[in-house]
Amino acid sequence: MVVVAVAGGQGDLGQQICKAIQATGKYELIDSLSKPLVGFQVVEVDYDSIKSLTQTLVDHDVHTIISALAVHWESASTNQLNLIKAAAESRVVKRFMPSEFSGNYTLPHEFVVLFPYSPQILQQNMETFYSCSLHNRPKPRNLPMPGAAEFVKNQQLLASTKLEYTIVMTGMFMDYFGMPNQTTPMRGLYHIIDVPNGRGLLPGTGMTKAVYTMTSDIAVYVAAALALEKWERVYHLVGDIISPVEVIAAAERVTGKKFHVTEDSMETMLQGTMTILPPNEELLKAWPDAREETIKVMALINVGLERGAFNVSQYGASLNDALPHLRTMKTEEYLIYAFKEAR
Repeated sequence: MVVVAVAGGQGDLGQQICKAIQATGKYELIDSLSKPLVGFQVVEVDYDSIKSLTQTLVDHDVHTIISALAVHWESASTNQLNLIKAAAESRVVKRFMPSEFSGNYTLPHEFVVLFPYSPQILQQNMETFYSCSLHNRPKPRNLPMPGAAEFVKNQQLLASTKLEYTIVMTGMFMDYFGMPNQTTPMRGLYHIIDVPNGRGLLPGTGMTKAVYTMTSDIAVYVAAALALEKWERVYHLVGDIISPVEVIAAAERVTGKKFHVTEDSMETMLQGTMTILPPNEELLKAWPDAREETIKVMALINVGLERGAFNVSQYGASLNDALPHLRTMKTEEYLIYAFKEAR
């Protein structure tokens, strides 16, 4: 039986991937957890030691690694970078699926946004954006959200190995539309809609379409992709392709009430600020020291949303088409399920 290791298997997405793989009954599954999930072999690893990681992979004859590690900041990214190096050195690992499951981190954009923020850097970025647009100069290259450079480093390292690997782009997580009734373990902030309070938020025009995919669907497709004879270098997985305007309209149809909608301009978001939906104000009270930086991250994600960084349907091969026996949840379908009591 092929041995599959899931790194970060206790995280919100990782545990769903573990359970989806287990449900296939086709693989021996191990994960690098400190706390076990029922039915899983748990292996404690030292991500700081490439030598130790390599030996662990060899000892367990790991054929495929799926990573659900956080890689948005340098210290966390180092864990996956070391795991890639260990996999390449092990000679037993043949396949590696890195932790991506989001947007396209290498898109050229018409603006530059850096993180962490400072007023001086933001002002410089805005001047660069408008100056390039005004004078028809070549636009600067942008990595569309915090930590994007770390994802690119991981992709470049994988490309330098002999491992078979695939980047799976899934857009944004649809789960957050269902808050506070989300049906998965995903935790986070309200995004675009606050259904209980009948509020909506439009980043920029709100007309730019993005891919949204349920994490439960991501897990099932990742598990099924293990059986594919050959992996493409890049896949996109689409739950739904929908704009913020359309999301709000769907929520209004499902609940039967008119939402109060606020618009955030690109200028506002580029300044690292945005409208905070009421439940997010409550959630942010729990993180007083991280409030400002969290809002900046949220604003930057919405900049990327407005500029198309999360419409991943045009990149790589379709994982939906590669696995036609599976289907994904659509936005309105999910809203009906999450808020059936509100109808």
